[in-house]
Amino acid sequence: MIEFKPTYLFYGEDEFQKEEFIKRVTASILDTESLPFNLNTYDAKEIDARVIIDTANTLPFLSKHRAIIVNNVESLKEDQINLLAVYSKNPNPNTCLMLLVNKTKLPEEFSGLNSDSKRFNPLADEELFIWIKNRLKLSSVDIETDALELIIELTGNNLRIISSELEKLKTYIGKRSSIKKEDVQNLLGISIQNTAFDFIDLIFKEDSSGALKVLNSIKTDIERHPPRLIGLILWNFKQILKIKSLLDEGKKDYEIFQMVKINRKRVSDFIRQARKFNLKNLHRIFKLLLDLDLSLKRSKVSPQTGYELLSARLLTRELI
Repeated sequence: MIEFKPTYLFYGEDEFQKEEFIKRVTASILDTESLPFNLNTYDAKEIDARVIIDTANTLPFLSKHRAIIVNNVESLKEDQINLLAVYSKNPNPNTCLMLLVNKTKLPEEFSGLNSDSKRFNPLADEELFIWIKNRLKLSSVDIETDALELIIELTGNNLRIISSELEKLKTYIGKRSSIKKEDVQNLLGISIQNTAFDFIDLIFKEDSSGALKVLNSIKTDIERHPPRLIGLILWNFKQILKIKSLLDEGKKDYEIFQMVKINRKRVSDFIRQARKFNLKNLHRIFKLLLDLDLSLKRSKVSPQTGYELLSARLLTRELI
């Protein structure tokens, strides 16, 4: 059970951990019947802070508590943040106000909020091991060390994907209480996360036939879940951009290992790849990914064709 706090301030890079914590907070203060009447979700880009405060001061309906989730709080202007700061000093004791900031560090302008601040960072190495074991323990399932290592090797540290794969593995092993390495090999096979990384590596090597072959190997997955691969490619390029910025600041490899909380082998690969790009090219790549994402959502192009076109555009020498 999570201790009730009238105001939370969440920030950090890991959206999955934020979502999980919000679910736990909401479940601890609202039951299923009262939830539709006492849970409000807002986007700070589209609403005035006064509306948020008015809702927070409204008595819950047939419940002891009310929960409010506000996304993109970093978009609020100073006067709006000040209003929330005033409210946080004397909050409604029946309302749980959860403010989400899409920043890796908490902006200074939020220092005046009297809130319980929580940072959600990506997990790496031992933290990731513990997270997976605890996740499985909830279902009374154990996992052998080599199986655990293989899951991380195949999926990286994307908790959303890991969580999905763990659910598949629990179903796959049936009544058995332990996951073995061969279970992971048989079920996960070629991981789409690993495929996304291989695809980018082949782009670096200007291997067009190899890149198209990789795309073809996950053709079914691309057709079923078009945005999944683009999300993973984007995640990989975000890590490359982060590491490129650190390299440009003069950081040494060993310093980057300490600062970037993902699997050490992946960090080594990302450092190698980051040295092949400049910031201008990376920004152009993000634009290409955004264009493909919009085209897929608007059904302007088939998923397979869209990714093949992306591959061709990435392979132009202007980007490498």
